[in-house]
Amino acid sequence: MPLFIDALPFIEDQIKWAKQQNSLYLFFDNNGQPLRDSKDIRGSKGKKFHWRAYLESLGITPYRRMMNTRHTFAVNCINNMDTFGITLNDIASMMGHTSLRMLIQHYGKYISNRNLNISRDVSLIDGGKNIATEHSTESR
Repeated sequence: MPLFIDALPFIEDQIKWAKQQNSLYLFFDNNGQPLRDSKDIRGSKGKKFHWRAYLESLGITPYRRMMNTRHTFAVNCINNMDTFGITLNDIASMMGHTSLRMLIQHYGKYISNRNLNISRDVSLIDGGKNIATEHSTESR
């Protein structure tokens, strides 16, 4: 997974905090134990449910499941592919999908309108070059 420039200040802050705590780990709990998966972050049955507290401290309401952050990331990438300079294959790879088909199955409804931006002024037969109007079916 590539680290985007937006993450840099947060990673640097986390490194600084880990150094202050003399931690061997970048992400760790109050006991200095590493956070190994999402269950360590969100908490689980019988433990304090950390994720809800994180959202509340950030003023994020209503409650959202942790997996929604993954969905938001994917849809944001799809909607901004041109701006970000990425392809559907890039997004599928970042999401850990084994094929483009998985991305299409999960997020196809967000991709469906992308064809509306396609230029109709190119020839698929003539190597993508613009063709003269007299070659169109309308002038025949």
